[in-house]
Amino acid sequence: MEREVQVWSQVKHPNLLPFFGICKGLAQWPVLVSPFYEFGHVGEYLKKFPEADRQALTVGAATGLAYLHSREMIHGDLKVQNVLVDASGRAVICDFGLSKIIDQSGYTTSCVGTVAYMAPELFTVLDNDNPRGARTTKATDVYSFGLLGLEATDFLRTLLDGDSSTVFFRSMPRSGLNEDQRPPS
Repeated sequence: MEREVQVWSQVKHPNLLPFFGICKGLAQWPVLVSPFYEFGHVGEYLKKFPEADRQALTVGAATGLAYLHSREMIHGDLKVQNVLVDASGRAVICDFGLSKIIDQSGYTTSCVGTVAYMAPELFTVLDNDNPRGARTTKATDVYSFGLLGLEATDFLRTLLDGDSSTVFFRSMPRSGLNEDQRPPS
């Protein structure tokens, strides 16, 4: 939770969920306080409002991500469920629990997040040559954003008639690729 507070409290942008503070004593654990977004995440919003401007939502998420990257921050778990929609229909990125600040000690996170949105290079095997595994980067955030954008614009379902997880696992190669064979994010 400390890392999430550290990253989240440093960002102020219309396309990022505002951080109000921490509330202690209401529950067993401290609670992070932010505004409530009644429309929920982009996926829920688009089910309720299928005619919503999907491009504007995608551009809003891209704008929020660009701001994070301009501050040398990586989200680390960008997906449809981590983009809320505010009362004006604007996309707002949330959930900074896996976020990190580039080149700051204590913020080197190994590959974690939502498998269906992970860049291919995050699936490297831990071995003697790579003892800590793959690391999230701005490029892996952009890869995740690409999948989010495809899902938000309904392109994945239309093209492949399946959810992004199904599409992802169908596309995984049966055998691993060598580092030099893998396209970068």
